[in-house]
Amino acid sequence: MIGLAAASCGSPATPGSTLASPTIPSASASPSTTVASPTVVATVLSPSPSAAASSPSFAATATPPTGGGTAAASCSGSADTKDFFTAIAEAVGWPVYCAVLPAGWSVEAGQYRLADGGRMVIAYRTRTGGHLELREGRWCTAGASACSPHDTILGSARFGNLTGQLETLSDDLVLYVNPGQAASWTATGHGLDEATFRALCANLGLVKA
Repeated sequence: MIGLAAASCGSPATPGSTLASPTIPSASASPSTTVASPTVVATVLSPSPSAAASSPSFAATATPPTGGGTAAASCSGSADTKDFFTAIAEAVGWPVYCAVLPAGWSVEAGQYRLADGGRMVIAYRTRTGGHLELREGRWCTAGASACSPHDTILGSARFGNLTGQLETLSDDLVLYVNPGQAASWTATGHGLDEATFRALCANLGLVKA
């Protein structure tokens, strides 16, 4: 199960600190992903208090919002979550995506760092056991084979307006885009069926191109 420790919104993270390990530890285990620079800038989000208890439903034909910096308005979560995405989008040189989720989802935790090209992670959850995690930026540059561990390849899938490869890893669904490159994107789903995970990933909103 994806596990991310929540912290109070606006509280600066200790330089070099990381969130709790996700379900795909080997995807971020490369030594090149370690950030210990004192110039690291981090923001941590606290859980949204308004998660609905019912199981979410989602239309696979939903159209992802696109646009410039104002696209953060479409991101699921509180005003603090939208500010989180706006801040990282303004600070990095790679496209930033956020989740645009149906009722029943809430933000679990999130963090970004600007050292070494920048990277961010944010996790969402439902009260019925669904988890979605997004990792974007410079997480692993050791090559595709090292940065996209998997058990089974399920085929191509959309990550917003990008295309990646959908795979399984243990009990998780994982979507990799450009693994091993200077900037890459990974979505991990736990407690979700393939159709729902594909729909959530396809509906990711582009905050900054």
